[in-house]
Amino acid sequence: MKSFQRFMKVKGLYDILEFVPKEETDAKRNEFKIIGDFSCKTEENTIYKAYLALKAANKLSKNLEELMHTYAIKVTKNIPSFAGLGGGSSDAATYLKMCNSVLDLGLSLHELAEIGLSVGADVPFFVYGYDSANVSGIGEVVEEFKEELLDIQTQTPNVEISTPRVYKVYSEDFYNPIDGFKTEELKQTSSRNTS
Repeated sequence: MKSFQRFMKVKGLYDILEFVPKEETDAKRNEFKIIGDFSCKTEENTIYKAYLALKAANKLSKNLEELMHTYAIKVTKNIPSFAGLGGGSSDAATYLKMCNSVLDLGLSLHELAEIGLSVGADVPFFVYGYDSANVSGIGEVVEEFKEELLDIQTQTPNVEISTPRVYKVYSEDFYNPIDGFKTEELKQTSSRNTS
């Protein structure tokens, strides 16, 4: 049996995304614009990557382009960047869901999750919107796990990390697989009761 991870939302930790009209005088009106406090270039931002993935996957991409020529994405960051807390993934998922709603694309959560997977392995979890889930595969298998959210408090040092790099090093140097019976047992165990 393949391994899995338990993903859980952290109460009160979220970013706020909104479409805001671009200024008429904006010289770069036709460019994708993100307003917010980011330490990466627009091309490296998961929201921009979600835009490109949605554009590539959808026959109504002209409508999407028109939307992004008229509006910028304003992001109020509350989730620390490069801290491994899913901020970029949740922003990408939220952007996909916002576009789906505003443009009446009619994409299912499953379709949005497939598009999101090309942006990052954690994006499908945030697309589905579960409080807690068992996630496996490369992030595409998301099974809701009903449990009460833990009261998690986070503290992040002023150190930026690459989540994909952390997972790569972990899988190469530290991963120690467990047998299928233990995996199945853990999948049914509340996060509060694991040790």
